[in-house]
Amino acid sequence: MSNSNTDTGDTFLSNELNQCTNETSPLTTAGAAATTHNESKGKLIIGNIEPIECVTLISDDSDTEPSPKRKSAAGAAAAGNLNSSGIKKCTGDEDSNDAQRTAEERRTSRRIKPRVDYTNKTTSTTSNANDEKPATPSSGNLGNNLLGSASTKSETKAKKSDSLKSPFAKEITDPREAAAAAAEAYKEILTGLEGAAFQSRLPFDKMTSNEAACFPDITKTGLVAQRVFLNIRNRLLQMWIENPKQQLILENAIKDMEPPFDSDPNLVKRIHSFLERHGFINFGIFKRLRPIPTKKLGKVIVIGAGISGLAAAQQLQQFGMDVIVLEARDRVGGRIATFRKNNYIADLGAMVVTGVWGNPMTILSKQVGMEMVPIRQACPLYGAGGKPVPKHKDDMVEREFNRLLESASYLSHQLDFNYAGNNPVSLGQALEWIIKLQEKAVKEKQVQHLTQLCEAQKAIIESQTKISEVLQRIDHLKQLHAKLLRTRPTRSGEADNTYIEHEFETRSTYYEWSKASKLYEELMKEDEILQNKLKELEANPPSDVYLSSKDRQILDWHFANLEFANATPLSNLSLKHWDQDDDFEFIGNHTTVRNGYSCVPIALTEGLDIRVNTAVKTIKYFPTGVEIVAENLKTNNSSVTYKADLVLCTLTLGVLKIATAKVQSQQMNTVKFEPPLPDWKQQAIQRLGFGNLNKVVLCFDRIFWDPNTNLFGHVGSTTASRGELFLFWSISSSPVLLALVAGQSAAIMENVSDDVIVGRCIAVLKCIFGNGSVPQPKETVVTRWRADPWARGSYSFVSVGSSGSDYDLLAAPVIPPNPNNPNPNQELDELPRLFFAGEHTIRNYPATVHGAFLSGLREAGRIADYYLGYPEGTPADIGYSVVEAANTASVGDTVDLVDIAHSSSDSSSKTSDEKSNPADSIDGDDRTPEEESSIITQINDMSTLSWSTRIKGFCICFVLGIVLSLLGSIALFLHRGLVVFAVFYTLGNIISMTSTCFLMGPFNQLKKMFSDTRLIATCIVIFSLIMTLIAAIVLHKPGLTLIFIIIQSLAMTWYSLSYIPYARDAVKKTVSACLDV
Repeated sequence: MSNSNTDTGDTFLSNELNQCTNETSPLTTAGAAATTHNESKGKLIIGNIEPIECVTLISDDSDTEPSPKRKSAAGAAAAGNLNSSGIKKCTGDEDSNDAQRTAEERRTSRRIKPRVDYTNKTTSTTSNANDEKPATPSSGNLGNNLLGSASTKSETKAKKSDSLKSPFAKEITDPREAAAAAAEAYKEILTGLEGAAFQSRLPFDKMTSNEAACFPDITKTGLVAQRVFLNIRNRLLQMWIENPKQQLILENAIKDMEPPFDSDPNLVKRIHSFLERHGFINFGIFKRLRPIPTKKLGKVIVIGAGISGLAAAQQLQQFGMDVIVLEARDRVGGRIATFRKNNYIADLGAMVVTGVWGNPMTILSKQVGMEMVPIRQACPLYGAGGKPVPKHKDDMVEREFNRLLESASYLSHQLDFNYAGNNPVSLGQALEWIIKLQEKAVKEKQVQHLTQLCEAQKAIIESQTKISEVLQRIDHLKQLHAKLLRTRPTRSGEADNTYIEHEFETRSTYYEWSKASKLYEELMKEDEILQNKLKELEANPPSDVYLSSKDRQILDWHFANLEFANATPLSNLSLKHWDQDDDFEFIGNHTTVRNGYSCVPIALTEGLDIRVNTAVKTIKYFPTGVEIVAENLKTNNSSVTYKADLVLCTLTLGVLKIATAKVQSQQMNTVKFEPPLPDWKQQAIQRLGFGNLNKVVLCFDRIFWDPNTNLFGHVGSTTASRGELFLFWSISSSPVLLALVAGQSAAIMENVSDDVIVGRCIAVLKCIFGNGSVPQPKETVVTRWRADPWARGSYSFVSVGSSGSDYDLLAAPVIPPNPNNPNPNQELDELPRLFFAGEHTIRNYPATVHGAFLSGLREAGRIADYYLGYPEGTPADIGYSVVEAANTASVGDTVDLVDIAHSSSDSSSKTSDEKSNPADSIDGDDRTPEEESSIITQINDMSTLSWSTRIKGFCICFVLGIVLSLLGSIALFLHRGLVVFAVFYTLGNIISMTSTCFLMGPFNQLKKMFSDTRLIATCIVIFSLIMTLIAAIVLHKPGLTLIFIIIQSLAMTWYSLSYIPYARDAVKKTVSACLDV
């Protein structure tokens, strides 16, 4: 392996130092699809797969900085172009959480992906779990995790300091100034109705699938009603965001609603109820203007007082349900735990808010007084010996690290290389294989170089042999010529043949001598060229290794950073799905909570009935209710039974894994489900991974590190120990350092004493800052989250063999099985009694505090829908589609509103004649007579046909169009009537195009036809249709008619291809390839 090589020889990096600085990655992926090839590199071949371009690493063993190169300043991000929703995005949005970062300064640990745009979501339900979303090149925050943050993985790298005295003079050091600068950068998208929708994770100009299910009358009516709905919804969101400390009651909402949207109070009430039910408004801790109902409508037991359980409990209590929270610990918060002693504050669990825009933690921060401080992004690295890692080396290895990730993504998403035999491939395996292939490529270049040397030397030998032969011939001719001169006879007469023959021989010899001399000169020039080529080859040998030992150590630091983000060794991560949540990362600063993250769960306990020191032992669920058997840990484990209508389980995935293990471990927190959970639930629990990440808290009497940095890294000496104390955090105003332990080291340290671990930390710090600079810590804390009986780990990850769909399965509620059927997987058509929440149940935001919080809001809405009924005004015939759609309520997935209208029209068509047109209640008298009689309004109103009617209309028109085209063709061949053919062919095309109007409605059909991607094709089609009829019927020009028929055919083909994904691109590439040939 590369780390076994010494640093004395040249590496693969140093030979290409000048090439790398301007070189782009040959394996970048855009949606896990697009690749750029660099022809100067070697080929990467795996099995029988087509060769792909191989990345190269540019490094150097020198510890000196290269001559500085001009860099563009990282100025404040300017506002970019408007996207499809009209929301203006900053130029830095797509690549980083901080709009002011440049590409050169970004420390990445993932591919560079654009941030989530809630304005352009596609249809998403819990059933499309395995549908691959495009993986685009990206640097996201890696994990947004509960026990820390991967903010360093996508954070800025600033210049390293030469000393501890003001090394960052040009950097904004005041957190308030940094926050203000960040807010200014995103000002364009955070104001008005657009900003309110964006911060609520909803699309500004589209309805989500959940909204469409709850408001089928709106989706059926057309775009006018939908626009009214969206304006009311966005305005309500804006009212809440502007004042989240006070309950937004319906009366105040109607009072502040601008005309004409206040003309239908019933619709405002329905939308208000919907937003409140699904946790978009009136969540968290706020001043209540309307008291909680005293009459309880149902009893719920929430197991676990973590952030998800508390969020759900608050919501359910607000909905009027009786809620009891059972917590085994003697505190609330779960994996949010803050160490407080004297002036020392340190978060032992979650500590970073990863992106503030769209994050519900931003709302909570205004409610509970969270002191959110932006993280300074500089992260200098120190080598195993304590010496700072040169910036150019750090940058080059980091660049190669990202290229390795891009290569792994290419293998997975482009080449579908996800299985080796029948075994799924892990991310760690793929990365190591690519490294070995790179090392193999280096050795192949060495062999090629030696071959070239041998060939050059062989050519020189052949040249020297020829030169030697020519020299011998020259010497022979020279002697012969001299002899002929000495023996030249005297000319005795005009016909002296002897003289003439001698003179001819002399001159001939001289000519051969001159010719040989010229050949000698040519051979000497060729020999000089060969000698220079040999010297050049000898002076420029290829790399001895792909990575030197120092390069590999730095690369392992980045791997440790990635293991920290996912809370597990890379060998456990699914190659294909490990980053499935990247597209949903929030933008904005990553911040810490100066007064400790535990202030959030403590605040959420307000008004709740929480039973601490109560460990749940058995969860029994029946068609009639639930029974929870728990032990009071303070009263000699006395057993207590609680009965309720349903239970919400927020136990960690680690605890669930033990509870559903084949052979249950006899541990104090083993929970038993009676009856056992369904197989699909148990299998999902076992497939999904639950990782481990630990911290070491060191409290000192003074700050001896750079006070202007929040982060600095320590590079381990070996691959096995790369995660040991690899990153130090300084995020408190007090002299406190947090050291992270990730990967395999996190598991190892759980069995090591605190003294040994703290001693190792002090040794590392002394190695970096000097023995005399590091005092002994006053207070220390070492976490062991895997050994914690109520956690059994830190946070979830997508393991090998798992996928994002397992999060959906974990989120699904469980219906009690039929007691008369021995098959536990066959369920009654009854209400669910067992619900699940937590960071491991939310697919788009796993391993995050905000994800856990949103899952609690989701389950509260789901439970209320089941047991309290749907919000007032919701159609009674929507069944459980709302509950199923609730999984995406906090995500904001959008749908094609017309398609939703199709699916809902069948169920509501039976009563449509008995009800008044919903549009009347929305628009009312606001519609003018001109608008009432407008063509657009009439067309829009006509688009409410039932789905079966539309299918029939589509089939009739489509078949009729084909029949007309066939009749025209028959007429052409039988009667040679070009005019008849032209008329029939044109009419057939017109009717065929009309057929799609039945599917999507005339208005939407016209909108799609004249969209930017089809505008030119549509105009050409219409023009050719008209001109074909004119040329055939009016002008009677067969030749001109034939030309327009050909144009019509080509235009129709190009127009039709626009509806087939990637069809036009395929045609373009095919034509281009043919032209190249």
